Amino acid sequence: MYDPKGDTWSSADKLLDTDGNLVVVEALRWDSSRWTVITHLMPPPSPGTLVLPKGDLISAGRPEWTGGEPHGARETPVTTVEIGAEPGSRECVSLRHARIKPVLTLLRNGLILVTGGYETLLDYSWETNHRSLAQTEILDLDGRQVLDGGDLCQARHNHTAILLPDDSVMLIGGKQDEGEELTSVELGVPV
Repeated sequence: MYDPKGDTWSSADKLLDTDGNLVVVEALRWDSSRWTVITHLMPPPSPGTLVLPKGDLISAGRPEWTGGEPHGARETPVTTVEIGAEPGSRECVSLRHARIKPVLTLLRNGLILVTGGYETLLDYSWETNHRSLAQTEILDLDGRQVLDGGDLCQARHNHTAILLPDDSVMLIGGKQDEGEELTSVELGVPV
């Protein structure tokens, strides 16, 4: 947790019970005109999804289960971008890079930044491995196009993205490939 008054970071473990569940939250929320105190948070959307201001759910990238005998089904990433709650809902555009569980961030200009996620690779023993993606993309739903957003400094999935007041986006943590949890933070301004 960051304390802007003291310019210090501290562990948030006091907010968690022994099972790691969040037990109390008190925060401030800015709604473009005033600050309000909130004492509970809405659950985050599933990875790869975002609720738009008008209530529509958008999903970008997801796994399709492919394969079969003798090695079983496995996750295969897709480029599908859909508006609606169910797979197969209204398809609007396709990502440039197939990915599973990217993080979607709504920018103030109405565009959507797509960061990270992973793809699956099959090794010689038929084991499925995750490979994190560094490519970012920008969805322009009104223009029905996908723009290149550049590359991250570090490929990652299962990270958090926060839109900051200066329109920059901060990416926090996550994982890289099959490795350890990342402790790095990236800060960038989407074009």
